[in-house]
Amino acid sequence: MLGWTLAASAVVSTPVGARRFVLLRHGQTDWNAEGRMQGTSDFSKLTALGLQQAVSTGDALCGLLSDTPVKAVYASPLSRAQHTLELVAGKWPAAATAAASHVVLEDLKEIELKEWSGRLSIDIKAEEPEAYRYIRCTSPSLTRAMPAALMLAHHPRSQEMEGGGRNL
Repeated sequence: MLGWTLAASAVVSTPVGARRFVLLRHGQTDWNAEGRMQGTSDFSKLTALGLQQAVSTGDALCGLLSDTPVKAVYASPLSRAQHTLELVAGKWPAAATAAASHVVLEDLKEIELKEWSGRLSIDIKAEEPEAYRYIRCTSPSLTRAMPAALMLAHHPRSQEMEGGGRNL
């Protein structure tokens, strides 16, 4: 999951002076594997596969962007995102310093699912098909930000932004 998205986006060249953003979602959790809705609930933990996804993503980023300085790291406050960040940064030295002082952004949290949190998706789909279809397919909340994402912002060539841009 993480590695596939990374491979598709990281090989795109970035013009000199441009900012590049790497967005990562947390690795698979036990609730993902069980088909449970998570929302802002912070009870799920990374599975063995989720741990491997995070480590593999860190390895891939290190290989693809090893000489690229990382200006800032932003992460969801949810433990699954924090744990993924720790594992990725552990394999990608260029991000380790920025990750150590990362900024927690509430806006990177999943959407609030209230009474659906912790329930099996298949049960919700059977009991409330219209509401389930709406939240999974058309909810503006799902498209406002990558849920529980890690956003690693860095500049490919220099420490200073050209043209008076704001440093991240």
